[in-house]
Amino acid sequence: MRNPASLRAIFASGTLFLLLASRAMVAQQTAPQIPPQLSFLPSLGEVRKYIEYEKWGEQKFASGDVVKRGQHWTLLVNLKASADRQVIWAAFKPTFLKNGWTVVKEFGTGSSVVTVSYNHDGAEAWAAVDMDFNVVKIDMVLVGPCPITLTLAAPAAVPEKMATANGDFPYLVPLPGSKFHSGSQDPSPFWVFPKGASQKEMVAPTSLVRSYSLPELSNLMFMTIYRDALTHAGWEIVEQFMGADASLTAHYAKNGRNI
Repeated sequence: MRNPASLRAIFASGTLFLLLASRAMVAQQTAPQIPPQLSFLPSLGEVRKYIEYEKWGEQKFASGDVVKRGQHWTLLVNLKASADRQVIWAAFKPTFLKNGWTVVKEFGTGSSVVTVSYNHDGAEAWAAVDMDFNVVKIDMVLVGPCPITLTLAAPAAVPEKMATANGDFPYLVPLPGSKFHSGSQDPSPFWVFPKGASQKEMVAPTSLVRSYSLPELSNLMFMTIYRDALTHAGWEIVEQFMGADASLTAHYAKNGRNI
């Protein structure tokens, strides 16, 4: 399964805005085995064969006080018998400590989650251990940068020519491995919520659209890759949204251009 995405250029009175949108988030990627930092889990219970995995995701720890990004695993451990969370953690804690983990935050009010961290041999990992009688859920993030980067060329001083139905935008290229689907002109107005504005503004009566299938990645990766690439190329991020869909609008006002 791949993300359908659109790259859009909007023209109006010499002004061009860019809209990037990705739909159908791919949160589940090919799952590897148990990460080395948690290789001891089978000694504590039966690890379910189905392991959820994100190549690069985001997770909150310590009741939301800590946010970490990197490779993300979700593992479930079946216990032989039901037990109170305090009893479960009393059995699990010594093994975590023995294998290099440090307790960051134990149970809070009304919480069954313990936060632990790992920092050895250049590897930083965080995990949330959620205990529920006979099942233990562990969310672990191996901290690291986004594995995919993109370099965008800054817009030229002379406005580039773009065909209506084909060809990549010169300063907004798709990710490597993307497949071009179609190009078209959208006759509907395009609205933007500029920074500091109290309401949306129409920045163009029409727009040019390019649609692609992206390589396997989540909306978080899509957003991060393009936000970093646009920022490094001198663009200002005007607005961004990430939920079931992800979208990003950027503005370029350098080198005599208003894009």
